[in-house]
Amino acid sequence: MDHIKLRADTCAHIEEHMDFFGGFLEETLDEKKQDGTWGGNVDIAAIADLYNVAIEIISADQEPNVILPRHCDASIIDGTMSLAFTQEMHYDSTRPLEMDVLLKENQFLYDQMSKARERMVNLKTQIDDLKSENANLTAENRDLREHNDLLFADEY
Repeated sequence: MDHIKLRADTCAHIEEHMDFFGGFLEETLDEKKQDGTWGGNVDIAAIADLYNVAIEIISADQEPNVILPRHCDASIIDGTMSLAFTQEMHYDSTRPLEMDVLLKENQFLYDQMSKARERMVNLKTQIDDLKSENANLTAENRDLREHNDLLFADEY
């Protein structure tokens, strides 16, 4: 459904139920019908009512708010949609991420973590090898120093 049909259906629903929605309108219905006019809480409530859906309003600084159809019976709702409240009186549509997208993203992250873990294990092995080699060289160096000391001690 495109925004033109949604606007027309929503305005028609508000007009049919003016006894309920009329007291909440901040503009005339003719203004609301104009393309480019932003929708607000009245429109969201009308959409929830018209399409029998729960509409979850998500905001960064508040707990989610759920707008139900006028019957308020969550057991007979046909679905849920979400809107992000992004600025003063501005809403953006949202949609849930598809599970296969999440799985692919998680698989990618898992693969990257596995590669990083493997590199860390390899680096730890290299560090351990270098420590062992250093210990061997230190021991050889000590032996050579002692041997040198014995040689020079005999000369003096």
